[in-house]
Amino acid sequence: MNLLHWFAWGTLGVGALVTLSACSSFSRSHYPVSDHYDGSTFYLPWNKNSLKSFKDLLKWQFTAERRAWPEGPLVNGGSPQLITTGKAASVHVTWIGHATTLIQNENWNILTDPIFSERASPVSFAGPKRVRPPALSVDELPPIHVVVISHNHYDHLDLPSLGALE
Repeated sequence: MNLLHWFAWGTLGVGALVTLSACSSFSRSHYPVSDHYDGSTFYLPWNKNSLKSFKDLLKWQFTAERRAWPEGPLVNGGSPQLITTGKAASVHVTWIGHATTLIQNENWNILTDPIFSERASPVSFAGPKRVRPPALSVDELPPIHVVVISHNHYDHLDLPSLGALE
């Protein structure tokens, strides 16, 4: 091995040791004790006894009574119309489905977390399928001025839906 190889392997080794030592000294105890953290575990403050085990999860998943989704649409489709009251325009909110909401006033049309795809997934043939279609299609939307993305999960940041909005 030449000097460059020794230097590269030495640098990697020192980096690995620093990383491992930093990880080994990590402790959750540096978070202050609060109404929802007792120094070792986070919990719901209104129900500290709500902590469930993996066994509880499996029992719930395989023995819980399943109910069918309600029949018919939850929201009537159609083009949203801005509602005005007297001198000042009001805000009109149309829930389209899941986290997708159209918020309008007299100047702005804001769309939150647009997902119009059939599945929340990086591929169109797999992943969680919609239970029902969105209340409005992309073609029924008014011109959108602002799109708000709350986070990058597939059911909130759907790239095909964003592409359809262009």
